Amino acid sequence: MELRRLECFVAVARELHFRRAAESIPMAQSALSNQIKMLEAEVGVPLLNRTTRRVELTPAGEVFLEHATAVLSGVKEASRAATRAHEGEIGHIRVGFGGSATYEFVPRVARTFRAAFPQVRLELHSEMVTRPQTEALLKDQIDVGFLRPPVAAPGLTVEVLRHERLVLAMPERHPDAGRSKVELANMADTDFIAYPGTLGASVYSVMV
Repeated sequence: MELRRLECFVAVARELHFRRAAESIPMAQSALSNQIKMLEAEVGVPLLNRTTRRVELTPAGEVFLEHATAVLSGVKEASRAATRAHEGEIGHIRVGFGGSATYEFVPRVARTFRAAFPQVRLELHSEMVTRPQTEALLKDQIDVGFLRPPVAAPGLTVEVLRHERLVLAMPERHPDAGRSKVELANMADTDFIAYPGTLGASVYSVMV
């Protein structure tokens, strides 16, 4: 059943006049009449009573009008929803992140995003370091990731959003605790607490 025929029927049902209905679409009156005839043939029952003076809905036509109006309204809403989804106004987005982004950066970005796109649901995947995020992006398991370089993955678009200082935390009794700056190379024989390299943490690759 063609939507155009439903539109023609609804126009006639509202105007109860073929000429005015044809002008409102717009369409030639003869073409409109043919559309109604084909629709009635498709439905299998008369939807309109026509005389030389008036047009009125049959009982079947009244019921059909209710459903036809709902169908057309649903199609319009579906079209609007598809457009909004295409433009990123509704739907959901899967976000991967980990490390220090958990504490300040991602919460701030999430608040800003929700304010701009309240109909988009954020699906947050936390505690994902660089390699797991890269793999998830390539497998279409997340849509965007906040991670640290290096990112060795052809096919991904990477943009720098912020720069962070690498800070070294150590006990007060450590010989270098009083220094304002420490060369990482000088810490080669020092034991570190960090994500293991097997997880693909970028900080580990920088440290070693």
